[in-house]
Amino acid sequence: MTARLLVAMLASFLLSVGAAPGATLTVDDDGPADFATLQAAINASSDGDEIVIMPGNYTGPFDTLGRSILLTGTDPGDPETVDSTILNGSTNHRVMNIPPSAALVILRGLTNHAAGEGGAIAVRDGELTAQDCLFTGNSAHSGGAVDVVNADATFQRCEFNGNTSESAGGAMHLTGPSLAGRIAVTIEGSAFRQNMAGEIGGAMHSSLAGIALEDTLFDSNAALNVEGTFAYGGALSLWTTNVRSEDCVFVGNAAISRRSSLGGAVATQDGTDFEAVRTAFVSNASLATDPPSPFVCGEGGALDFSDSDLRAVGCVFIANTATNALASAIDYSGANFCDTNLVHELTNCTFAGNHVMDVFGSPPQPVATVRHFYYCGPCGCFLGVDYPPLTITNCVFDDPTEVSAYAIGERGTMVEANNVGFKHESLPAGPAPVFVDPSAGDFRLAPGSPGVDAGDNSALPADYTTDLLGLPRVVNGTVDAGAYELQSSAPCLGDCDNSGTVDFNDLVAMLFEFGNATPACDADGSQNVDFNDLVAALFLFGPCPK
Repeated sequence: MTARLLVAMLASFLLSVGAAPGATLTVDDDGPADFATLQAAINASSDGDEIVIMPGNYTGPFDTLGRSILLTGTDPGDPETVDSTILNGSTNHRVMNIPPSAALVILRGLTNHAAGEGGAIAVRDGELTAQDCLFTGNSAHSGGAVDVVNADATFQRCEFNGNTSESAGGAMHLTGPSLAGRIAVTIEGSAFRQNMAGEIGGAMHSSLAGIALEDTLFDSNAALNVEGTFAYGGALSLWTTNVRSEDCVFVGNAAISRRSSLGGAVATQDGTDFEAVRTAFVSNASLATDPPSPFVCGEGGALDFSDSDLRAVGCVFIANTATNALASAIDYSGANFCDTNLVHELTNCTFAGNHVMDVFGSPPQPVATVRHFYYCGPCGCFLGVDYPPLTITNCVFDDPTEVSAYAIGERGTMVEANNVGFKHESLPAGPAPVFVDPSAGDFRLAPGSPGVDAGDNSALPADYTTDLLGLPRVVNGTVDAGAYELQSSAPCLGDCDNSGTVDFNDLVAMLFEFGNATPACDADGSQNVDFNDLVAALFLFGPCPK
């Protein structure tokens, strides 16, 4: 045997060993399996192993011992199986501790329940992925269900229901200097329902850790401090972090305290960068329960921002409420951060039915849907910092407030353009929008309404191509105002790429559909896409009819 052949055989053997999957261990608390307890299975595991947990009730605490392992139920896609595969904290201690290490721990199809004194899971200087998991009935001082410190975490298709914290983050608490400036936590296709914090962040509080939220529901969470003087962020409380919310819904969340309640859905502070794309804020509230006075208020029924960035694109703000406030939907204040690069932009958003209740006396400014207030802090008054303006473009307003928006304070300014229903003290009110069926919650613009084909395309971000319903954002060549795009009532023959306009790009798209019966690409109606459709499309060039 030659040396070359020996080397080849050795390399092949080493590759096969490296590619070998880990072992699969089974756990069942009342049946035949490799182990009767989960911790025994973890103790016997090695990096790369999979531990399959049969339905049952397994009492913690559990420690993953710094190993890269997968803990999975028998059928993560079946809610009944997930509900019956329980990692239990017995109300006395944490369910699971993931200690500092470079290991990745994956949880799949498990219920984490009844943890106390530390929440269900703590991750420190490690990495966690949870898929198809349920976190319910857990509690802690901060982070009722999950506490992430200097760690990365991903949650996919998980539910957080009825978790509580004494202070911050009813379901989740995120922090850590090493996480600053980057996305450390990703949450996709998940739901946070009826979680509660005693002071800030009914569902979640984050300090420094960046968050990406996608297709996630925040429903009926609360920062509830009924005996205290402050409550911030009914769903999210964000400090010095960066957060992007895409295709999410915030509904029925509340910040409630005796005197100062800020941000029914979201409250931010200290340089936070918050971006919301195609996100709905509906029926959130910031409520102060003491009798109305100059010192009692609930600002920002949906959002309250302090010295932070705000970008909202294609969002709706519907029926949000604030108590004795000057801003029913969004309140912004600042002057302590001398940052001239802050961005405050509202683009293609719809505001309807947001209101303020129990206004005390004669307020110093008119009640608005959106307020942009730079008070006389160290930056504005003493250092003369020129702050960026509040920019409102392509938005729709139909609120009972006195004005739609204003900017006040030492250096507050506002720029607004191409809006519908916009009210301002110094401007005559524009024509009111006409919605399809507002009584049924349908706030799409009706055909012929002001705002249809009346927006500014140049204001749209390049990656913003669909409206709140996932339909093409620009139809008929010009974007509509508001969060929804009125679609063509009839098929637009020749618009093969569904852009709302028949043009050269459609000819290219048709080439890839030759031989198919794609309706939009079948410009001549022959039930087959071919060369004749290219010719027919040339005579259809231009915006699609609505």
